[in-house]
Amino acid sequence: MALRYPRELGGGWIPRHGYLLAPAPSGTQQARTFIVHTQCKSDEIRTKYSDFWLDGQKEMYIVRHNYGSQRFFEKADAIKMELVILPGDERGYRVTTDKVNFEFGFAYKNLLTNEWLYEIGAKNKAPLSLGNCVQRYGKFFNRVMTIEDPDADIEYVWGSCDRQCSAEDEDTSYTLQEPTGDIPACEDGNVNSGVVIGEGDDARLVQLRTGVFAEVGHRSLSGRALISRDPYYADESENLAQHVVSLVNPYPSNPLKMLLLRVSKDASNVLRLCRGTGRAWNTESPLSTDCAGIDCAAARYDAPSLYSSDESYTHDELRVSRIHYTIGRKGGGRAEEFQQVYSDAAYLPSSGVTLFAQGEWGDDLDARRLVITSGAPCGSQFWGNKCVRMLAPHRMPAATAEEAYWLGGSFNGATVYMVRMKVYVENGALKLAGVNSRRGTHTCNFSVGTNPATQFTFDALDTSCCDMNALWPTGTAMNLATSYNQSGFGVGAVKFMLAPEMVKSLA
Repeated sequence: MALRYPRELGGGWIPRHGYLLAPAPSGTQQARTFIVHTQCKSDEIRTKYSDFWLDGQKEMYIVRHNYGSQRFFEKADAIKMELVILPGDERGYRVTTDKVNFEFGFAYKNLLTNEWLYEIGAKNKAPLSLGNCVQRYGKFFNRVMTIEDPDADIEYVWGSCDRQCSAEDEDTSYTLQEPTGDIPACEDGNVNSGVVIGEGDDARLVQLRTGVFAEVGHRSLSGRALISRDPYYADESENLAQHVVSLVNPYPSNPLKMLLLRVSKDASNVLRLCRGTGRAWNTESPLSTDCAGIDCAAARYDAPSLYSSDESYTHDELRVSRIHYTIGRKGGGRAEEFQQVYSDAAYLPSSGVTLFAQGEWGDDLDARRLVITSGAPCGSQFWGNKCVRMLAPHRMPAATAEEAYWLGGSFNGATVYMVRMKVYVENGALKLAGVNSRRGTHTCNFSVGTNPATQFTFDALDTSCCDMNALWPTGTAMNLATSYNQSGFGVGAVKFMLAPEMVKSLA
């Protein structure tokens, strides 16, 4: 018969090895290796602590109470663990130390909020409470060294008595879904209106990367547009999130055109997407004045802020389709969005620029964590030095932890202008460089019409008519433009996401 903790003290706990109290340590504590698995959280842990996981880089620590000490699991005494790659390319944490001889547990630290999350602690509060791999002292549950196998590494899944992640644990958080069709208008009074885009447990973890713009009643070809999460949306929750699509197209080469997108999740975890009102903001005054250079690039501007600005105005002819997006789930965290804008005096150079210095982007030094979602196409051989439209980004095959190559393409008539960029790790810093440029001929429809359905075919990411991987090797070489006055084709700005850690769906 298994021993249980007395019911009058809470009950329900079955201790490990059949004893109620772990033995005290004896002798000198030898160095032990601790390993924590973190990429296979249980559904309960994912959902209960979903706000903790949502944003911010994380670190892992051992918190401890050594035998006879009056210091109990103090943060100041925590032992930082090293992020490591475990078998199967799984991320986890490891440390070897002789500084733990009795009670211990593993704790996350969120570097954005400075919040800590302990797996051990009080019943019904700690993820690990009532586990049979812990020791109970009153209302508290802690791991204990003296009931661990002295000849083996101390290895656990965070918040669990499991020692390994299951082979069934799969990650699809950065797997691209099928591109959407034309996004319908949001219905007044119905927060869950729109086209179904899948199932998920948090609207905030739907990450929209890029979409194709069109204008009703206008003879206008826009191509791929930039999409930004709206960080100013006060009602953002697991049920609602907002994004803004933005673009300066050549018709005319002035206003930043913007369209609101709303992601909703209903009680059945069905995700939907709808569009709000279209708006515009003039990059130059008056409207008849054309923009020039980097001032024509949507990535130059904070579109979510300008969308709500008193200086913007209604432009409700905008439509969007063929949105590329991913669906994450609670517990995984969302990628942080960034825009890096260069100047007309210095576009993205071949010598590279630093996106994040060493220590600024966490401990997981993997170039594949960065996902380019848009960029500004610039150069004298593209629309006469107007950085209109946006780059359609595509990661090339054979990316590694050390470097990943990306192609960015944008149309001008039957020509697709392409630029190759390199994301790479150097001395712990994450960097980006322009490599070279080429142009080729696509077969996508580019007949200027007023029908949005026709305009939506103007898509440099449609591999049926513009396979950039196939066009690149035989494309005509161009100069990599690194400034406004230099001939060729280059990058005046880049929009990207940085995942909080490397996961399998980014490989």
